[in-house]
Amino acid sequence: MKTRTCFMALVAALGLLPQGALAGIADDAKFQHIIVTTFVVEQTRARCTEIDIDMQATERMIVDMANHTAAMGYTQDEVQGQLMGAEAQARLTAAADEYMKAKGADPTNPASVCAFAQAEIAAGTDVGMLLKSR
Repeated sequence: MKTRTCFMALVAALGLLPQGALAGIADDAKFQHIIVTTFVVEQTRARCTEIDIDMQATERMIVDMANHTAAMGYTQDEVQGQLMGAEAQARLTAAADEYMKAKGADPTNPASVCAFAQAEIAAGTDVGMLLKSR
């Protein structure tokens, strides 16, 4: 699906990870921050036609994620378990919605999501640095 380009690129980039992992990927704050940020970006783009993803910035974040997961020794199965499947998708969608709500946006209202995106871009947040106006 078009709205998951960044998300799928993240999964593909992580396909080269070594096997034999350390436990704790679900509790890894850096890993969780990156995947939630990525999902907020994807959900924002899907809900606001005025916004696109800054692929150069996103690619840098994906490389950082791949380096981090490799350094921590997480397996590809562990990484994909946090990203793929109905339960992971529901958890990430809820996290993206909660992030938007915490910033005063209504994730079900495209105009509100667009205003949220513009505010994130202007503030230079982690989410905003991965977005750009069309």
